[in-house]
Amino acid sequence: MTTAASQLAFRTRPQAWRAYKGILREISSRGLVKGARLPNQPELRAALGVSNDTLHAVIEHMTASGIVTSRPRHGTVVADPHALANVPWNIGITVGRVEDERPLTFYAELLMRLQASLGRAGCRCVIYPRTTRHLPCPIGEVTSLREDLETGAIDGLLALAEMRTDEWQWILQQGIPVCHTHVWESAPCGVLIDQGAMAENAVATLVQRGCRKLAAAALVDREILHTRFWDGFDRGVARAGLPAAKSLSAGASYSRPEQMDMIATQLANGLLGLPANERPDGIVIGDDYIAEQFVALLHAGGYRPQVAVQTNRQQPRHFALPVIPFEVDIHELAQQTTALLLERVCNPAAPERVEWLAPRHAHASTRSEQLVTVG
Repeated sequence: MTTAASQLAFRTRPQAWRAYKGILREISSRGLVKGARLPNQPELRAALGVSNDTLHAVIEHMTASGIVTSRPRHGTVVADPHALANVPWNIGITVGRVEDERPLTFYAELLMRLQASLGRAGCRCVIYPRTTRHLPCPIGEVTSLREDLETGAIDGLLALAEMRTDEWQWILQQGIPVCHTHVWESAPCGVLIDQGAMAENAVATLVQRGCRKLAAAALVDREILHTRFWDGFDRGVARAGLPAAKSLSAGASYSRPEQMDMIATQLANGLLGLPANERPDGIVIGDDYIAEQFVALLHAGGYRPQVAVQTNRQQPRHFALPVIPFEVDIHELAQQTTALLLERVCNPAAPERVEWLAPRHAHASTRSEQLVTVG
């Protein structure tokens, strides 16, 4: 039987496959080099929680695969300390309900690039869609996720939506590392979009272009959830020495896709209803989908402020007014998230941490600003 076929057959034995990966992680996390001795079998059985027969089968398989070998008076020693790099990890990705996600949105683009990044790393992806809209989303409302976590069918989990803290901890207790990516700011571990940096830098750019009366709009109202976006906006306004800025409010705590057009309309109508001398001359918007209709309505109403928008580098939107784009590089976000998760999959003892990816100002010479203006 070939090595690939042997490994495929071996993976149908969940306890043995989990123990196999556990030994590889032990080799990696301890930095064991070629010829280094593994812990003895009683220690391995206790650490891995397997029977003597299962452990024997695992060692036999690893010996046949050239990962370990036996030496007289030395026991089992490492033959290939880099074998962990070749494990085809199973990575679960929790996603929203399919019917809630619009084609070619930021969320859908991120999911596609995460799958591609994990695939290039030799991983197999398993998608777990939510069955309800509840956030944070209980594990029981994600199709088959709890069962696969309990049986060890997946080796790591990427959460694209908020999770309950107790359930995050329960997953870790199963020996499965979790990482989040997107915008859940209180996530214990993951690569997140730094909307605070975007808002602060956007204010500075608008001020440099002569704006003195600013406003900001985000998916979540400040009064409901004071997010990093609002903190960054406030810092930028204070640093510029400007009077208190306007927070545009649509009265929503969370924006479902079908609500976004309504929210954009409410925000635009709120500004168009103001006397001309009270309207802001610079606006910061934290979502490009809302900004697209919002800007179109301002243009139709003859109101043309300068607008800075957080947007998607890979799929630029088209706006009725010139905008200043602050681009999130989704490819980079997916790569960093993949690297962080696989680091923790290979060494579950690695500490949880959060990395921030700041949207970058796309200057006029770049492809993005050449494409975002129409009309």
